[in-house]
Amino acid sequence: MAKPELMYGVISPACYSSLVEERNFTDIPCAKAVVSKLAGYAIVFGSSILVLPTIVNVLRSKGTGGLKGMSEAGKMMQTIGYSWAFAYNMINGHNFSTYGESVILYAQHIVLLAALLYADHTNRV
Repeated sequence: MAKPELMYGVISPACYSSLVEERNFTDIPCAKAVVSKLAGYAIVFGSSILVLPTIVNVLRSKGTGGLKGMSEAGKMMQTIGYSWAFAYNMINGHNFSTYGESVILYAQHIVLLAALLYADHTNRV
């Protein structure tokens, strides 16, 4: 069984005692809290692969002129939006599972913008 310290990121000490040690699965508030926290972490994990196919397509199309419909300005606006969401939640002390996807998407959009600029540069040469 996992050590309680390792589970406190997902489950509070009181809920750990209730759900794990006492096996009280009828503790609905604790069960809801755990499911909510796990869903938040699942969303963060899922966002880690959201933009990767686009980055791969941009890098594959470099030099071929195949970048139709990809707006650098639009991607820049998305990047700014993700940075604001990240900063707001971090400053207000929210839990990472509630805003972690914006951090990951921000980083992926920075890479995507770099790939777009690189591909656009190689298309002009």
